[in-house]
Amino acid sequence: MDAGGGIEEFPISLVVVSLTFLGSVGFAMAAMMLWQDCNFDLSPRFMKYRALEEVLEDEIYWEMALLAEDSFDKNENTLLRTQNLLYLSAVLGVMQIIPWMLFIWQSSVAG
Repeated sequence: MDAGGGIEEFPISLVVVSLTFLGSVGFAMAAMMLWQDCNFDLSPRFMKYRALEEVLEDEIYWEMALLAEDSFDKNENTLLRTQNLLYLSAVLGVMQIIPWMLFIWQSSVAG
């Protein structure tokens, strides 16, 4: 091609760097910005309202145990999804190192 450059001179390492960088930032943003429910429904107020409804104390404790178990399972799934997104972000962040080094080396050899 002419001295103006062209697609043949565009380093593939820059494309890989760009994609891994954008992917890493994208997964990190998804982990931070996606709205996922975390449940913390157990409170003394719950016990008070149930007691005012004249529910037996044993039944209140049973209801709270079921709520706690359900909340624990849901929160565990939410944390696992967030952990997976952050893991993917870190993997893509580390994957940038070799393409960056290759791009810098290509730039220094060409220049």
